[in-house]
Amino acid sequence: MKLPIRFYSIIFIVVAVSFIFGCAGKKSAIRKTTKPAEETASAQKTERSTEPSADSPSNDILPGIDQLLNPTNPLQDPLKPPGAFTAPKTPCAAATEQRPTPEQIMASVQQTYQKMHSLKTIGTSVTINKIDGKKIAGAKPMKVTVIFSRPNKISISNDDNRFMTDGKTVYNYVSSEKSYVKDKMNEEVIETLITNRPGVNVLGLLYGLDYDQAIESGKLLPDSKIAAHDVYVLALNLKEGIAAPKGTRITQTLWIGKKDMGLYKTVTTLIARPEPGKDKNKKQPKLIEQTITTTVSSFQPNVTQSANAFAFKPPAGVKQYEPPKPLDLRGKQAPDFAFAWTDGTIKKLSDFKGKTVLLDFVSLPMCDPQLPVLKKVNDKLKSRAQLIVVDVDRDEAASREHLKNKGYGSLPVVFLDEDSAKVIDNGYGLVSLPTMFIINSEGIVQAQAVGVPSEKQIEDNLNAMEAHDN
Repeated sequence: MKLPIRFYSIIFIVVAVSFIFGCAGKKSAIRKTTKPAEETASAQKTERSTEPSADSPSNDILPGIDQLLNPTNPLQDPLKPPGAFTAPKTPCAAATEQRPTPEQIMASVQQTYQKMHSLKTIGTSVTINKIDGKKIAGAKPMKVTVIFSRPNKISISNDDNRFMTDGKTVYNYVSSEKSYVKDKMNEEVIETLITNRPGVNVLGLLYGLDYDQAIESGKLLPDSKIAAHDVYVLALNLKEGIAAPKGTRITQTLWIGKKDMGLYKTVTTLIARPEPGKDKNKKQPKLIEQTITTTVSSFQPNVTQSANAFAFKPPAGVKQYEPPKPLDLRGKQAPDFAFAWTDGTIKKLSDFKGKTVLLDFVSLPMCDPQLPVLKKVNDKLKSRAQLIVVDVDRDEAASREHLKNKGYGSLPVVFLDEDSAKVIDNGYGLVSLPTMFIINSEGIVQAQAVGVPSEKQIEDNLNAMEAHDN
């Protein structure tokens, strides 16, 4: 699903610093542990008791973590055995003060959320962004309501926006735009919702993501209270490259209810130290921080939710957003623009007349899935066509380093100055990335494709074009 960038950026509460924390569309490396929708089939048929007993735990919600220490408790065999991530060693407490381990707490939290057939939470969220220690945005509390019902009914609303799906159709309403996006529900939507929120989050837990592999270490802090709830306080360090982009550090503190294992508060901090840029005259931040604090005032698991909670009715005066359609350039001269070629010389697209050109517009690292195809095409077809990959992002140094680390440093990737960027905006009408144009030796666009075409599709188009020219 290709929603406009401005809609994706406000699906959830995070006010991301986009040039540091990466693309929300990136696929999560955290895997699912089970299929929670199947696990909860029996839970949906039974009525939850308001206070599950230790001897006969409810099928809908698990007993507190205290009972993990009881050998007869069914949770003694958690999702992952203790030791899945590292907990700092501490001196043994007295037997009467025995406490659960961080691994046991995380296992119980994950099981608890996977057993829920529905959930409603109401709370507030505050996001604060800092550059080199100076606050640049945030600090305004935002009311947030999350409603969930299996298998895929979701409603997330804050002061300005609302995302909802009945499991078949997705609606994303932005009040400031007085418009909404409508699309079909799919796995990509769920993944975007989960990965837009860094660290351990409610939707990730509900959909059964196994966070153990993303946690580098965990430490149990002194117990505390959130309102009237006794809570465990668990501090986590998350791994770079799994829970966060490489070069970004995430720490997270979770306040977890002892009775119901619900998340009553989370504080997530992202810290990034950007690599020095090429332009020595341009001031580069040394430290970028983002802190997201979410506090839950109402936690309602396994309460039947009305279908109206997931039904969207556009407010008066609100219209459906219609995304712009890509320009059809087939049969037309490809708009000319300048760029620094791989040998450092300044070239124009028109300089490549006399050759077939595969012109591909990308944004890295968002378009990483296309890189293997581009490498194969470049290696196999370079005698027949010149590949030119245009990265529309402006941070050339970061993109070059990314390509090198991924093993694609030899690809002919170029970047745009402001004048060329204007030509691209006006002349090519890009509405989604990646987008590829196949241009013949006379500079005429013969084919264009949005998305990631396969190596075979590209070769078939080349064959068809050469057959037509002959």
